Amino acid sequence: MSRQAWKSWAVVTAVFTVMVGVAVFAQAQQSQQQVPDAYYQLMGRANYAFQNATSTADYAAAVKLFQQAADAAPWLPDTYYNLGKAQEKAKQFNDAIRSLQRYLDLKPNAADRDKVHAEIEELQGEAQQASEQPSAEQKEQQQQAALELTWTDPATGLMWARQDNGSDVNWQQATNYCQNLTLAGYSDWRLPTIDELAAIYDPAQNVSVTNNLGNWTVHIREGISLTSCCAWSSSDGNASGQAWVFFFDDGSRDSYVLRNVYTRRALCVRGS
Repeated sequence: MSRQAWKSWAVVTAVFTVMVGVAVFAQAQQSQQQVPDAYYQLMGRANYAFQNATSTADYAAAVKLFQQAADAAPWLPDTYYNLGKAQEKAKQFNDAIRSLQRYLDLKPNAADRDKVHAEIEELQGEAQQASEQPSAEQKEQQQQAALELTWTDPATGLMWARQDNGSDVNWQQATNYCQNLTLAGYSDWRLPTIDELAAIYDPAQNVSVTNNLGNWTVHIREGISLTSCCAWSSSDGNASGQAWVFFFDDGSRDSYVLRNVYTRRALCVRGS
């Protein structure tokens, strides 16, 4: 390239660079000038709501106002930082992470960049912890299921499954059934002791039970349904290889070999 051509190219490049710089500056200035009045109104209302919030619901209301402000001027980074802090207080942790990251994207050289990164990491921990805890709706569903599927003895505090396993089982099968049972959100079920079974025997209650093995009238606390007369316990029997069985048809108890299955059921309980 000749000296003259080189000079011409350099001049063109310099002019182009200046033009680009001017255009970027003009665009930035234009953006600043085009911030709508509604943005400032929304930010004022949002800041007031945030500063006076006293509950999660209050912070959620502030979140809505900050979000509206961000929508009105989406190129302004500080709005997203304020939005993220409000979302954190409203326990909207994943949304808060996204808002703070948006703040950093729009303001990559922010003086508080390291601080905001640390806040994001802390929020990620909060989000993980929140995901492992049941929501209010899940808790309500669990409580409803507990009412429908279980019965809690007010005298002992023990929670009982409202129904037995529904078929003949030996002692080991009954034990395994309760240990593997997940019911009403609980998985710590066990086979009851013989005394715990005796405590829910109620001679004032008369419930007819019919299956392919016969007909019985059982006497058991209301709310619990049996499909047979008798239930295995976890209590050791009179001899090795035996366990106690409770008979809800007459309130008696007897010791049977563990392999016995005839009319035997698993009625599960939880609690101590």
